[in-house]
Amino acid sequence: MLAQSDQLRNDVTIIGELEPLVYVRDYFLGDGATLGFYLSESPFSKSPVTIFQEDYTATSLEPTLWSVTDPNGRVSVSGGQLQINGGPATVTFVEQLELPAAS
Repeated sequence: MLAQSDQLRNDVTIIGELEPLVYVRDYFLGDGATLGFYLSESPFSKSPVTIFQEDYTATSLEPTLWSVTDPNGRVSVSGGQLQINGGPATVTFVEQLELPAAS
């Protein structure tokens, strides 16, 4: 059973699969005019990785990579470009991917 606590927490540490290798504490002193503050160390982040690459060299999308729902024939591949010419159409990558965002 899950229960919601009535207490507010100011300091919370969450430990999961991926953890930073180093913890950094920075202190900032504002002067009332400065709008930007700079970190002394780069935050934990992963290097970008290409998950798949499609060159669109064939005349149609590769069915092992893409699922296409196109009742009006609006999706085409031409000149190395994927083209969707209006109308209802859905092009979906076959595998489910988690795409986290960083701010």
